[in-house]
Amino acid sequence: METIGEGVRSPEVKEYASRVILSFMRHAEKETDASKADGDIELTPKGKQQAVAKHGAENPDQTVAFGDDRTRTRETALLAALGNDILVGNQTLQEIEAKANENLKLGSKVGTDTRLGVGTIDRTSDFTKAAIPRIRDVKDYVKFLAEESDQLAEKFGDKTAPTYSRKAADVAEIIEKYLAVSQSWDKLVKEGKYKEETLWRKLGSQQGVLESFLMKVLENRKGIEERNKFVGVVGNTFDFTEGFDTEIITKADGTQEIEITYKKEVPGQEPFEIKEKITKEDLDRIIAERK
Repeated sequence: METIGEGVRSPEVKEYASRVILSFMRHAEKETDASKADGDIELTPKGKQQAVAKHGAENPDQTVAFGDDRTRTRETALLAALGNDILVGNQTLQEIEAKANENLKLGSKVGTDTRLGVGTIDRTSDFTKAAIPRIRDVKDYVKFLAEESDQLAEKFGDKTAPTYSRKAADVAEIIEKYLAVSQSWDKLVKEGKYKEETLWRKLGSQQGVLESFLMKVLENRKGIEERNKFVGVVGNTFDFTEGFDTEIITKADGTQEIEITYKKEVPGQEPFEIKEKITKEDLDRIIAERK
């Protein structure tokens, strides 16, 4: 199983004046309920516990959760952000959100960013007809995304399908947004507005989205062969709650560093790890490669 957060710097090693940690993860186990629209599908009780297990050392006062427009992604992110303190029984997302927000004067502890999702799926489209068997039958969806999805969308003239380049660019945009956020956060920390130097964000997503970003990082920085190693390790798609961390540190002189960390245990082998420092230019390139 994957481990999120092992690659993040220990707070005892103070290489930064402030930092922002983005924990991206696929949603937890979801219910199967044919009577519900896809966007309304919630987590199972097991899924809720999977999400809670992703809670770490975050300060709840400095943590906000985001998902796409599907209930299960926001539910996963919020439970990962707040842990067992927020989960009592088998509440709905609305009940959990209400409890999380009861002491807030403004805003909410969970928000929506549609870039974390795959959008509205047109099940009659040629692209979707090609993709669904790769998820359900062949079970090589990540390989399909990397090697075929961009070309198929172009062939069919599909402007909205969740392809490799489009979803990688969406995640790159989110990270780039937090480069600007981290500068504002650093100013607040230096002004003594917060006791802790770290701002946390938990971000729930869907299959294929986060994998696309990591594949693009590997492809652009290390080549197709390294990307394909990742494809071989991941298989069909990320497991429930599997994901990666992005740490943005701001040093005392105002310079910034971005580091991506991912780890997956592979039975009988050494764990597969990504620990890669990237730049704004890397993010800009991924965004520019959107097709």
